[in-house]
Amino acid sequence: MARPTTFTFEQKVDHFEKAVRHDILDAVKHSLKHNPPFYLGAVRQLTVYFEMIGKYINGFAAEGKSEYYFKEGCKEVNSIRSPRAPPQDHHLKRFYELIRCGLYHQGFPSLRKVRIDANYTGSALRAGEPSGDLIVFPHGLRRMVERHFDEYVAKLRDPANTTLRANFEKRFDFESGL
Repeated sequence: MARPTTFTFEQKVDHFEKAVRHDILDAVKHSLKHNPPFYLGAVRQLTVYFEMIGKYINGFAAEGKSEYYFKEGCKEVNSIRSPRAPPQDHHLKRFYELIRCGLYHQGFPSLRKVRIDANYTGSALRAGEPSGDLIVFPHGLRRMVERHFDEYVAKLRDPANTTLRANFEKRFDFESGL
């Protein structure tokens, strides 16, 4: 059976929502519920979201610019939690280098500078003082990403958000080869 070549906007959003919920959010929940929990695996799964959502929100229809769109995604996700205080660029650069690049290129974060603290259930990330280490809280990170995704999908379904919808569709079509 041939794959359809045209999809309605709603079908694209439905497909995207199901894919992200299953492949990222449900996988993270499973990792965190495992005994013992796969904290590093959950963080690895969640870091995929930032670059992806940065590219969708901006309608980036090309390859590359990982660091830029990872940071844009972080700012966007953080705006749901704390709209008054966007993360500083040097913190985003550290997060990108230690977590995203460490996980993608080495299979693990830079263990000298990153600590995963599963016992803390507050915010998602914190720069440790005075060492400057990055402390990641998997449960908080999951909640923050999930809350952002719920709001993003709701905004996509609102026809008044024309720019957001156009950018989503541009990136979706690029990713899908449409």
